[in-house]
Amino acid sequence: MELYRESFSVRWAGRAYGSLVRSWADSLIGRGLTWLWLHLQAALAGSLIFGLGSVRSRSLQEPGGPVTFWAIAAPYRLLYRGSRATLGRVVDQLYFDIARSVVGAAGWLRIAGLVFAGAGLGGLGRLIFIWVTDAQVAATELGAALGWVGLLFLGLVLAWGGAAALGRLGEAPSRPRSVALALRILDLDQPPAATATASSPGWRGHPLAQTLTVGLSLLVGGLAGAAGGIPAVVIIGGAMALGVAAFALFRPEAILLVLAAFPWLDFAARSALGALAPMWDELLLLGALSALLFSVFLAGRVQLRTVPISLPLLVALVAALGSVAMNEVPPGPALFGLRITFQPLIFFYLGYLLPRDRRWIKLAVGVFLAAGLAMALHGLFQFATDAPMPQSWVDRQEQSFGTRAYSIIENPNGLAAFLLLGTLVSASLTLAARRPRHFLLLGLLTLTLTAGVGVTFSRGSWLGLIAGVVAMAVLAYRRFFGALVAGALVAPVFLPAAVVDRLTFAFSSAYINKSLVAGRLLMWNVSMGHIVQNPWFGVGLGTFGGTSAVLWGYGRLWVDNFYLQLGAEGGLILLGAFLWLLFRAAKSLVAAYLYEQDPWLRAFAAGVFGAFVAVAVANLTAGVWETLVVGAGFWFLSGLAAGGCGEPRAIERRIDRQGDV
Repeated sequence: MELYRESFSVRWAGRAYGSLVRSWADSLIGRGLTWLWLHLQAALAGSLIFGLGSVRSRSLQEPGGPVTFWAIAAPYRLLYRGSRATLGRVVDQLYFDIARSVVGAAGWLRIAGLVFAGAGLGGLGRLIFIWVTDAQVAATELGAALGWVGLLFLGLVLAWGGAAALGRLGEAPSRPRSVALALRILDLDQPPAATATASSPGWRGHPLAQTLTVGLSLLVGGLAGAAGGIPAVVIIGGAMALGVAAFALFRPEAILLVLAAFPWLDFAARSALGALAPMWDELLLLGALSALLFSVFLAGRVQLRTVPISLPLLVALVAALGSVAMNEVPPGPALFGLRITFQPLIFFYLGYLLPRDRRWIKLAVGVFLAAGLAMALHGLFQFATDAPMPQSWVDRQEQSFGTRAYSIIENPNGLAAFLLLGTLVSASLTLAARRPRHFLLLGLLTLTLTAGVGVTFSRGSWLGLIAGVVAMAVLAYRRFFGALVAGALVAPVFLPAAVVDRLTFAFSSAYINKSLVAGRLLMWNVSMGHIVQNPWFGVGLGTFGGTSAVLWGYGRLWVDNFYLQLGAEGGLILLGAFLWLLFRAAKSLVAAYLYEQDPWLRAFAAGVFGAFVAVAVANLTAGVWETLVVGAGFWFLSGLAAGGCGEPRAIERRIDRQGDV
């Protein structure tokens, strides 16, 4: 690393960049923009519309406030006092017991070992039973070979499970060097005091609880091994899901990691759950909300507070219901339209309200960036191998590239919009990195995600990326404006020919004429006509220009502009309420950046603000918010950044510091 910093190219680039920054700061334009920003910031700070006072979050336990606040806070206080007085003490005791038992004291590996040991025993019994009862299979060489291989595998599983279950896993486990290095690189490694619970020997807890844990673990593993095949996967997966759900009641912070990995979990669930796949995301959100309410009213680990988007969201919901009722929309498209419009907003509430501290936020961001990196690499692989795609995704006159990446989202515009989130966040963290290795790794991640956005050939997302970078620079990185302007001037020279052709073709007469006949421009004109004719409640939510309209047979063309589609379907009231909601969320991100003291969290908030602007701009040319993965990621990151960094409750801090309380 020292050799890298002392190389001629790095020193030359640093000096050139320093000269560029100083020239920009001393130039007339640079000084004028700085003066304008400072005076504009001072003028807007006290504004009723642009001021940040309206997005201040207040605990519902606070006294006073307007009538609307009192109407929400009064029932909450009454319910909170009642629940904490009756069941809260019981839950506190359970929290202590679980934190000191096999579940809390580094015992999950033991439980997994017992399950695998049971699976080994069950599978061994299953093979022996087959050999005894089916002589024909046992007589064949293939059957014997498979049997011996199966026995060897099950023997290894049984040996590992037994070692894990009987070993002294209550002591602090030694982590592989690769894992320890990764944690140090991500700055997630904890000081020794934070892992004190893992160093307490023995399997603690009530003897009856220990016996039940051992018995249930062996039973689940035994049933899975005896069943074999898909049933084994279902049994073990179901047991793990129940264990995670029970753990989330007492550690709801873990739900942040699940929400951060939502795209890949959604892909796996829709591929494996069959008939249950369409409702799995609703079950996930219901479970997450239940865990949140449990942690509020029973565990007492977090207090509810006001969320800045609640009032515009309520207005938007009433307007949407009014649009459905006034236009007599059938239940199918009405429910579908309501779902794709409002369900992703639940992710904002979860990201905003779930308990967390700085470490949990960093873990969630790390999982989210890893999910984006996996999709970017998959998209780059598709582009490199010319993966098949529908011919309607490109015009016949565009022959400069072979395919558009779409990854597991199966839509290039949706993939690009999702990768925009990770790109802007990783770019902000790169600029704020203090260690060279962090800068290099995050910079490489940013370049990979940007390349992933590029190979989607989504023009709207490219424009959104530019807008997001400018917004992020205005908020937090104004010192880089000189480099940004210089990069914009030289970028056309270094851009690939396919990118230039894709951008310029959108302004050609051939594209404009075809779009006016049966494309985006035609649907924009029709949308504005619907808004003029039905200004208040539109033509009915879910019946025009979106996924719901196509699925239910109202039309075959998309509007490709989320705002025009929402205005045509729901009217100006719904569109105005949604724009108000976006404005409130953006202000809360600005407030999170300005009021946060931690440098890493400030960089995260700045990156999310840039991503917020980028995706909002991308929706001008494609309704990417209708893609659940994009909407979930967009609102989850926004809520996570706007909610700030909380502190763990005292009871949790005591448990984390020492094994016995």
